[in-house]
Formats: sequence, C-alpha cells, structure tokens
Amino acid sequence: MENESLAWISKRVENLRECKGISAREMSRGINKEETYIRQVETGKIIPSITVLSLICQYLGISIKDFFDDEVENPESLNYLIKILRPLGKREIESITSITELISENRFK
Repeated sequence: MENESLAWISKRVENLRECKGISAREMSRGINKEETYIRQVETGKIIPSITVLSLICQYLGISIKDFFDDEVENPESLNYLIKILRPLGKREIESITSITELISENRFK
C-alpha cells in the first residue's frame, strides 16, 4: 500500500509538471532545490516532505487539495475556469452548463 501511494505521488508530480510544460530542472530550481530533485521525486527515489509538496503546489499554481484530486488532470485550468464563471448570472451558467453537457456527451460517443 505504501509503495502504491509513493508511486502515485511521483506520477502525479510528473503529470502536473508536464501539463504545465516545464522541465524537471526548471521546477527544481523554482522551489530552490538541487537541479535533479524533481526527477528524483518523479522516479520514486525520494519522497517530498509536506513542506516541499506545498512548495511544488505553489509553483504549479494549485492547492494541496488540487494535488490530491486525481480526477482533475489539469487543476490550474479548472481553477481558472471556475474563477471566470463566478461572476456570471444564472442564465449564463445554465447556458454554459448545457454546452458543456453536449461536449461531454459527444466526447464519449
């Protein structure tokens, strides 16, 4: 069980980093770690502390909650979408919901 959790964390860091289009070296530097740090995390050689995981999330522009929500591949984009939807009115939200449902239905055909 522990190895599965560690492997999941490693893969999640890699997927989120790649979604953002940044290199492991760039991310390592961005959180003030050695240039190979993120690559070591992604290969499971080391596991980040909660403090470092928090730094990784800040660097990626997501929350720790977003990090552990594996149903969302790109939480930064989803958070942006929510931000721009918040000020919209009920009718606008209903219209966007209808469009989104149509897109979702067609996606699985």
